[in-house]
Amino acid sequence: MAKILPRRRRGFTLIEILVVIAIIAVLIGLLLPAVQSAREAARRMQCNNNLKQLALATVHYTEIVGTMPMGFPFQRMFTNVNRMYSNHSVFVSVLPQMDQQALFNTINFDGNVHNSANTTIFGVGLNFLQCPSDPGVAERRVVQILDPGDASMHYTSYAGNSGTWQLWFQQDPIPQAHMNGLFHLSSSTRMADITDGTSNTFLLGERAHGLLNKSSATWWHWWATANYGDTLFCTLWPMNSHRRVDELFGDSSDPRMAAYISGTSSFHPGGCNFAFADGSVRFFKESINAWAYDPRTGLPVGLTFDPAGPYRVAKGTTRGVFQALSTRSGGEVIGAED
Repeated sequence: MAKILPRRRRGFTLIEILVVIAIIAVLIGLLLPAVQSAREAARRMQCNNNLKQLALATVHYTEIVGTMPMGFPFQRMFTNVNRMYSNHSVFVSVLPQMDQQALFNTINFDGNVHNSANTTIFGVGLNFLQCPSDPGVAERRVVQILDPGDASMHYTSYAGNSGTWQLWFQQDPIPQAHMNGLFHLSSSTRMADITDGTSNTFLLGERAHGLLNKSSATWWHWWATANYGDTLFCTLWPMNSHRRVDELFGDSSDPRMAAYISGTSSFHPGGCNFAFADGSVRFFKESINAWAYDPRTGLPVGLTFDPAGPYRVAKGTTRGVFQALSTRSGGEVIGAED
Protein backbone atom coordinates (compact mmCIF):
# COMPACT_ATOMS: atom_id res chain seq x y z
CA MET A 1 0.00 0.00 0.00
CA ALA A 2 1.40 3.42 -0.98
CA LYS A 3 2.11 5.82 1.83
CA ILE A 4 0.22 9.07 1.60
CA LEU A 5 2.47 12.00 2.43
CA PRO A 6 0.97 15.07 4.16
CA ARG A 7 0.44 18.18 1.96
CA ARG A 8 3.05 20.86 2.60
CA ARG A 9 1.66 24.31 3.34
CA ARG A 10 3.95 26.99 1.99
CA GLY A 11 3.77 30.44 3.64
CA PHE A 12 5.62 33.75 3.24
CA THR A 13 9.01 34.09 4.81
CA LEU A 14 9.89 37.09 6.96
CA ILE A 15 12.20 38.39 4.26
CA GLU A 16 9.45 38.23 1.64
CA ILE A 17 7.06 40.13 3.89
CA LEU A 18 9.67 42.81 4.55
CA VAL A 19 10.34 43.16 0.82
CA VAL A 20 6.64 43.61 0.08
CA ILE A 21 6.30 46.20 2.86
CA ALA A 22 9.33 48.05 1.51
CA ILE A 23 7.88 48.07 -2.02
CA ILE A 24 4.54 49.39 -0.74
CA ALA A 25 6.34 52.10 1.28
CA VAL A 26 8.29 53.19 -1.81
CA LEU A 27 5.11 53.33 -3.90
CA ILE A 28 3.36 55.42 -1.22
CA GLY A 29 6.41 57.69 -1.02
CA LEU A 30 6.24 58.20 -4.79
CA LEU A 31 2.49 58.70 -4.82
CA LEU A 32 2.18 61.11 -1.87
CA PRO A 33 3.99 64.07 -3.50
CA ALA A 34 1.85 63.60 -6.61
CA VAL A 35 -1.32 63.66 -4.49
CA GLN A 36 -0.13 66.74 -2.62
CA SER A 37 0.81 68.43 -5.88
CA ALA A 38 -2.63 67.67 -7.33
CA ARG A 39 -4.32 69.07 -4.23
CA GLU A 40 -2.22 72.24 -4.36
CA ALA A 41 -2.99 72.62 -8.06
CA ALA A 42 -6.69 72.46 -7.20
CA ARG A 43 -6.25 75.02 -4.41
CA ARG A 44 -4.33 77.35 -6.71
CA MET A 45 -7.07 77.03 -9.31
CA GLN A 46 -9.69 77.92 -6.69
CA CYS A 47 -7.59 80.91 -5.64
CA ASN A 48 -7.36 81.94 -9.29
CA ASN A 49 -11.14 81.68 -9.58
CA ASN A 50 -11.63 83.79 -6.41
CA LEU A 51 -9.52 86.58 -7.87
CA LYS A 52 -11.25 86.26 -11.23
CA GLN A 53 -14.68 86.77 -9.67
CA LEU A 54 -13.44 89.71 -7.57
CA ALA A 55 -11.78 91.31 -10.58
CA LEU A 56 -14.90 91.01 -12.74
CA ALA A 57 -17.01 92.39 -9.89
CA THR A 58 -14.68 95.39 -9.60
CA VAL A 59 -14.75 96.00 -13.35
CA HIS A 60 -18.55 95.77 -13.30
CA TYR A 61 -18.69 98.24 -10.39
CA THR A 62 -16.48 100.63 -12.36
CA GLU A 63 -18.75 100.39 -15.40
CA ILE A 64 -21.76 101.30 -13.23
CA VAL A 65 -20.24 104.06 -11.08
CA GLY A 66 -17.63 105.44 -13.46
CA THR A 67 -14.70 104.98 -11.08
CA MET A 68 -13.20 102.11 -9.15
CA PRO A 69 -14.18 101.74 -5.49
CA MET A 70 -12.42 104.15 -3.19
CA GLY A 71 -9.40 102.31 -1.82
CA PHE A 72 -9.20 104.07 1.55
CA PRO A 73 -12.30 106.09 2.46
CA PHE A 74 -12.19 108.19 5.62
CA GLN A 75 -15.24 109.01 7.74
CA ARG A 76 -15.97 110.22 11.26
CA MET A 77 -16.47 107.50 13.81
CA PHE A 78 -18.82 109.64 15.92
CA THR A 79 -20.87 112.52 14.55
CA ASN A 80 -20.00 114.70 17.56
CA VAL A 81 -16.22 114.07 17.36
CA ASN A 82 -14.17 115.83 14.71
CA ARG A 83 -11.80 112.93 14.06
CA MET A 84 -11.57 110.74 10.96
CA TYR A 85 -11.10 106.98 10.82
CA SER A 86 -10.61 104.45 8.04
CA ASN A 87 -13.89 103.15 6.66
CA HIS A 88 -15.07 100.19 4.55
CA SER A 89 -12.89 98.26 2.11
CA VAL A 90 -13.00 97.76 -1.66
CA PHE A 91 -14.49 94.32 -1.02
CA VAL A 92 -17.43 95.83 0.86
CA SER A 93 -18.09 98.15 -2.09
CA VAL A 94 -18.34 95.29 -4.60
CA LEU A 95 -20.54 93.00 -2.48
CA PRO A 96 -23.60 93.59 -4.73
CA GLN A 97 -21.54 92.54 -7.77
CA MET A 98 -20.56 89.35 -5.89
CA ASP A 99 -24.20 88.33 -5.31
CA GLN A 100 -24.01 89.57 -1.73
CA GLN A 101 -26.68 92.27 -1.90
CA ALA A 102 -28.33 91.06 1.33
CA LEU A 103 -25.06 91.44 3.26
CA PHE A 104 -24.44 94.84 1.64
CA ASN A 105 -27.90 95.98 2.77
CA THR A 106 -27.01 95.34 6.41
CA ILE A 107 -24.49 98.21 6.35
CA ASN A 108 -25.45 101.70 7.46
CA PHE A 109 -23.26 103.93 5.30
CA ASP A 110 -24.32 107.02 7.24
CA GLY A 111 -21.86 105.84 9.89
CA ASN A 112 -18.37 104.40 9.91
CA VAL A 113 -17.98 100.66 9.32
CA HIS A 114 -16.56 100.42 12.85
CA ASN A 115 -19.75 101.77 14.43
CA SER A 116 -21.80 99.38 16.51
CA ALA A 117 -24.53 99.32 13.86
CA ASN A 118 -22.08 97.85 11.35
CA THR A 119 -19.79 95.53 13.25
CA THR A 120 -21.90 92.47 12.44
CA ILE A 121 -20.33 92.44 8.99
CA PHE A 122 -16.89 91.71 10.46
CA GLY A 123 -18.13 88.37 11.75
CA VAL A 124 -19.19 87.18 8.30
CA GLY A 125 -16.56 85.03 6.60
CA LEU A 126 -16.61 84.96 2.80
CA ASN A 127 -14.92 82.02 1.06
CA PHE A 128 -14.13 84.00 -2.09
CA LEU A 129 -11.91 86.31 0.00
CA GLN A 130 -9.81 83.44 1.34
CA CYS A 131 -7.16 81.48 -0.53
CA PRO A 132 -7.58 77.76 0.26
CA SER A 133 -3.76 77.43 0.52
CA ASP A 134 -3.57 80.17 3.18
CA PRO A 135 -3.64 78.48 6.62
CA GLY A 136 -5.50 80.33 9.35
CA VAL A 137 -7.18 82.90 7.12
CA ALA A 138 -10.59 81.30 7.71
CA GLU A 139 -10.17 81.42 11.50
CA ARG A 140 -12.53 83.77 13.33
CA ARG A 141 -10.99 85.86 16.09
CA VAL A 142 -12.34 88.31 18.65
CA VAL A 143 -10.88 91.83 18.52
CA GLN A 144 -11.49 95.04 20.38
CA ILE A 145 -12.43 97.86 18.04
CA LEU A 146 -13.19 101.50 18.74
CA ASP A 147 -16.95 101.15 18.97
CA PRO A 148 -18.58 99.24 20.65
CA GLY A 149 -15.71 97.11 21.96
CA ASP A 150 -15.28 93.40 21.25
CA ALA A 151 -16.34 92.07 17.87
CA SER A 152 -15.89 88.90 15.84
CA MET A 153 -13.45 89.31 12.97
CA HIS A 154 -12.84 87.48 9.69
CA TYR A 155 -9.88 87.99 7.37
CA THR A 156 -8.83 87.97 3.71
CA SER A 157 -5.94 86.66 1.60
CA TYR A 158 -6.46 89.31 -1.10
CA ALA A 159 -5.83 93.02 -1.43
CA GLY A 160 -6.14 95.86 -3.92
CA ASN A 161 -3.13 97.39 -5.68
CA SER A 162 -2.06 100.66 -4.08
CA GLY A 163 1.05 100.96 -6.27
CA THR A 164 4.77 101.05 -5.60
CA TRP A 165 4.45 102.09 -1.97
CA GLN A 166 2.10 102.92 0.86
CA LEU A 167 1.92 105.73 3.39
CA TRP A 168 1.85 104.45 6.94
CA PHE A 169 0.28 107.03 9.27
CA GLN A 170 0.34 109.69 6.54
CA GLN A 171 -3.03 111.01 5.51
CA ASP A 172 -2.11 114.48 4.26
CA PRO A 173 -2.97 115.40 0.65
CA ILE A 174 0.63 116.06 -0.48
CA PRO A 175 1.98 112.54 0.11
CA GLN A 176 -1.22 111.04 -1.27
CA ALA A 177 -0.56 112.76 -4.59
CA HIS A 178 2.42 110.43 -5.03
CA MET A 179 0.32 107.26 -4.88
CA ASN A 180 0.60 105.54 -8.26
CA GLY A 181 -1.62 102.45 -7.97
CA LEU A 182 -5.36 101.99 -8.35
CA PHE A 183 -6.51 102.19 -4.73
CA HIS A 184 -5.41 104.60 -2.01
CA LEU A 185 -6.72 107.24 0.35
CA SER A 186 -9.75 108.96 -1.21
CA SER A 187 -8.93 107.45 -4.62
CA SER A 188 -11.34 107.62 -7.56
CA THR A 189 -9.47 105.84 -10.35
CA ARG A 190 -11.12 105.65 -13.77
CA MET A 191 -10.28 103.13 -16.45
CA ALA A 192 -9.04 106.04 -18.57
CA ASP A 193 -6.49 106.84 -15.86
CA ILE A 194 -4.74 103.51 -16.44
CA THR A 195 -2.61 104.70 -19.34
CA ASP A 196 -0.13 101.84 -18.91
CA GLY A 197 -2.91 99.52 -20.12
CA THR A 198 -5.44 97.53 -18.13
CA SER A 199 -3.73 94.26 -19.15
CA ASN A 200 -0.42 95.57 -17.76
CA THR A 201 -1.65 96.88 -14.40
CA PHE A 202 -2.31 94.90 -11.25
CA LEU A 203 -5.82 95.19 -9.83
CA LEU A 204 -5.72 92.66 -6.98
CA GLY A 205 -3.12 90.33 -5.56
CA GLU A 206 -2.41 87.73 -2.92
CA ARG A 207 -1.02 88.40 0.53
CA ALA A 208 -0.61 85.37 2.81
CA HIS A 209 -2.34 85.95 6.12
CA GLY A 210 -0.87 82.74 7.53
CA LEU A 211 2.64 84.25 7.55
CA LEU A 212 1.75 86.48 10.51
CA ASN A 213 2.22 85.31 14.06
CA LYS A 214 -0.83 85.00 16.32
CA SER A 215 -0.72 88.55 17.64
CA SER A 216 -0.21 90.23 14.26
CA ALA A 217 -2.72 87.93 12.57
CA THR A 218 -5.39 89.23 14.93
CA TRP A 219 -4.91 92.88 13.99
CA TRP A 220 -4.16 92.83 10.26
CA HIS A 221 -5.91 91.78 7.05
CA TRP A 222 -9.47 92.56 8.25
CA TRP A 223 -11.60 92.00 5.16
CA ALA A 224 -14.11 94.81 5.67
CA THR A 225 -11.81 97.75 6.49
CA ALA A 226 -9.78 99.93 4.17
CA ASN A 227 -6.47 100.26 6.03
CA TYR A 228 -3.34 99.76 3.95
CA GLY A 229 -2.44 96.84 6.19
CA ASP A 230 -5.86 95.24 5.76
CA THR A 231 -7.04 95.24 2.15
CA LEU A 232 -4.35 97.03 0.11
CA PHE A 233 -0.93 95.83 -1.07
CA CYS A 234 2.11 97.47 -2.68
CA THR A 235 5.22 96.34 -4.55
CA LEU A 236 7.79 98.14 -2.42
CA TRP A 237 9.11 94.72 -1.44
CA PRO A 238 9.71 91.76 -3.75
CA MET A 239 7.13 89.01 -3.97
CA ASN A 240 7.30 86.51 -1.08
CA SER A 241 9.62 88.79 0.87
CA HIS A 242 9.29 86.45 3.88
CA ARG A 243 11.99 84.38 2.20
CA ARG A 244 14.31 87.40 2.09
CA VAL A 245 13.46 89.39 5.23
CA ASP A 246 13.96 88.40 8.86
CA GLU A 247 10.69 87.45 10.51
CA LEU A 248 9.92 90.49 12.64
CA PHE A 249 6.56 91.59 14.00
CA GLY A 250 5.69 94.67 15.98
CA ASP A 251 5.57 98.34 15.09
CA SER A 252 4.23 98.77 11.56
CA SER A 253 6.69 101.63 11.01
CA ASP A 254 9.36 98.94 10.74
CA PRO A 255 9.65 98.29 6.98
CA ARG A 256 10.30 94.60 7.56
CA MET A 257 7.08 94.39 9.54
CA ALA A 258 5.19 96.10 6.76
CA ALA A 259 6.67 93.66 4.24
CA TYR A 260 4.73 90.86 5.88
CA ILE A 261 1.55 92.90 6.18
CA SER A 262 1.40 94.77 2.88
CA GLY A 263 3.75 92.95 0.53
CA THR A 264 2.57 90.26 -1.87
CA SER A 265 2.93 86.64 -0.81
CA SER A 266 1.27 83.24 -0.94
CA PHE A 267 1.68 79.61 0.02
CA HIS A 268 1.56 78.48 -3.60
CA PRO A 269 4.95 77.04 -4.61
CA GLY A 270 7.06 79.61 -6.42
CA GLY A 271 4.79 82.62 -6.75
CA CYS A 272 1.41 84.34 -6.44
CA ASN A 273 -1.80 84.92 -8.35
CA PHE A 274 -2.62 88.44 -9.54
CA ALA A 275 -5.74 89.89 -11.13
CA PHE A 276 -5.36 92.66 -13.69
CA ALA A 277 -7.50 95.68 -14.42
CA ASP A 278 -8.90 94.01 -17.55
CA GLY A 279 -10.33 91.19 -15.40
CA SER A 280 -7.72 88.57 -16.29
CA VAL A 281 -5.78 86.55 -13.70
CA ARG A 282 -2.20 85.32 -14.06
CA PHE A 283 0.26 83.43 -11.88
CA PHE A 284 3.65 85.14 -11.51
CA LYS A 285 6.82 83.46 -10.32
CA GLU A 286 8.58 85.06 -7.37
CA SER A 287 11.70 85.26 -9.56
CA ILE A 288 10.07 88.07 -11.59
CA ASN A 289 12.41 90.99 -12.20
CA ALA A 290 12.24 93.50 -9.32
CA TRP A 291 14.43 96.36 -8.18
CA ALA A 292 17.52 95.59 -6.12
CA TYR A 293 16.82 94.85 -2.48
CA ASP A 294 18.83 95.58 0.67
CA PRO A 295 18.02 93.06 3.45
CA ARG A 296 19.74 95.29 6.04
CA THR A 297 17.22 98.09 5.69
CA GLY A 298 14.19 96.15 4.46
CA LEU A 299 13.94 98.56 1.52
CA PRO A 300 14.98 98.60 -2.13
CA VAL A 301 18.47 99.88 -2.87
CA GLY A 302 18.32 103.61 -3.61
CA LEU A 303 15.14 104.34 -1.62
CA THR A 304 15.00 106.25 1.65
CA PHE A 305 11.90 107.21 3.57
CA ASP A 306 10.68 110.75 2.97
CA PRO A 307 7.61 112.04 4.89
CA ALA A 308 6.62 114.22 1.92
CA GLY A 309 7.38 111.64 -0.73
CA PRO A 310 6.76 109.07 0.74
CA TYR A 311 10.14 107.77 -0.45
CA ARG A 312 13.09 109.53 -1.97
CA VAL A 313 14.40 107.60 -4.97
CA ALA A 314 18.10 107.98 -5.73
CA LYS A 315 19.10 108.98 -9.26
CA GLY A 316 19.67 105.96 -11.45
CA THR A 317 17.29 103.69 -9.50
CA THR A 318 15.18 101.69 -11.90
CA ARG A 319 11.92 99.91 -11.18
CA GLY A 320 11.71 96.25 -12.00
CA VAL A 321 8.96 94.65 -14.05
CA PHE A 322 7.19 93.76 -10.82
CA GLN A 323 7.04 97.41 -9.73
CA ALA A 324 6.09 98.56 -13.25
CA LEU A 325 3.03 96.30 -13.20
CA SER A 326 1.73 98.09 -10.10
CA THR A 327 1.74 101.63 -11.54
CA ARG A 328 -1.27 102.93 -13.45
CA SER A 329 0.53 105.59 -15.52
CA GLY A 330 4.27 105.11 -15.07
CA GLY A 331 4.93 104.98 -18.80
CA GLU A 332 6.93 101.77 -18.51
CA VAL A 333 7.11 99.59 -21.60
CA ILE A 334 6.70 95.92 -20.70
CA GLY A 335 7.33 93.39 -23.44
CA ALA A 336 5.66 90.01 -23.66
CA GLU A 337 8.98 88.31 -22.94
CA ASP A 338 9.06 90.06 -19.53
